[in-house]
Amino acid sequence: MRLHQLTDKQIHEWRMARLEYGRQKYGDRHLKRYNLVDLVEELLDGRNIVEFAEERVGEKKGFIAHVEHLKELIEECIAEAQMADSYLKDEHCTDEEGGERIWWSTK
Repeated sequence: MRLHQLTDKQIHEWRMARLEYGRQKYGDRHLKRYNLVDLVEELLDGRNIVEFAEERVGEKKGFIAHVEHLKELIEECIAEAQMADSYLKDEHCTDEEGGERIWWSTK
């Protein structure tokens, strides 16, 4: 199977399978996590993964333009998360179940 061959329906099914797995494994812990920090951590991982793919594939024509666009989109998503965060009350930004976070926990 290749990623570009997936239909919207299949991607939705994949997301729902991941959601169900997460709910079974973690229950309602998300209610006591700083969710926007979770999101930005995943986006930062995604940014790193895009760079890993770039290292693996190299300067392949067509691919590199999409890689650069992905980087821009990720940066935009991070900025949107920051803007959304500015509207939250402190009570929605607690992180009792966040555990030790790379970099964040040291600040």
